Amino acid sequence: MDRHRDVHAAAVLARTFKLAKDSAVKARTQAVNQLKAALVTADPALRDELAGL
Repeated sequence: MDRHRDVHAAAVLARTFKLAKDSAVKARTQAVNQLKAALVTADPALRDELAGL
């Protein structure tokens, strides 16, 4: 019975890590998209200044 509990706990942990990773990837994508949108609508001088990023 202990082995079953250990396997279940490992599966729950793996699902939790995957959920956290997927959430972080989504947040990063949203942040990049927001920055790109802000850059498109930014003043040309500011756009030039941030071009190297």
